Amino acid sequence: MNKIIRILTLSLFGILSTALLKAQTSWKGTVSTSWNIAANWTAGIPTSTSDVFIGNASFTGAFQPTVNASSSCNSVTIGGMVITTLTLSRNLVVSGNFIINTNATVIHGASTLTVRGNWINNGTYTTTSSSAKVIFGGTAQIISGTSTTSFRKIDVNTGSVLSLAVNIVATGN
Repeated sequence: MNKIIRILTLSLFGILSTALLKAQTSWKGTVSTSWNIAANWTAGIPTSTSDVFIGNASFTGAFQPTVNASSSCNSVTIGGMVITTLTLSRNLVVSGNFIINTNATVIHGASTLTVRGNWINNGTYTTTSSSAKVIFGGTAQIISGTSTTSFRKIDVNTGSVLSLAVNIVATGN
């Protein structure tokens, strides 16, 4: 009986530890447009384990976010309670889903966005550079949403399976 209790305790500890490692941070936008300034976020600059929310109730400032330094995070949700525009001017790696809500806009400049989860576009995605590239690098991914996405450059990594639940447009390579 003690062995079972010990196993259950260790299992619960493992589950809770994993949940705690998945941090979340929300954009406040109270200091500047810079992604890499901790004071713009509720829980500091996003890391590779952070779930990022841009446009929830925490967005009380006047500044829309710009990825101005190469960065990574676990997932990104843009839009929600606040009309939001995310500008990508440097590379961003997203290990999970990339979600653009109905009141959100993504402006993608000369940078690379790598997504390893699903792409859900219910808002607006715009490229402003012929160098704007999206890499799908997961194992099984879906592009979906209510809005058609027009990619400039799109890569699907070897070994990845990308399914289309909506039409897309590719205007470059």
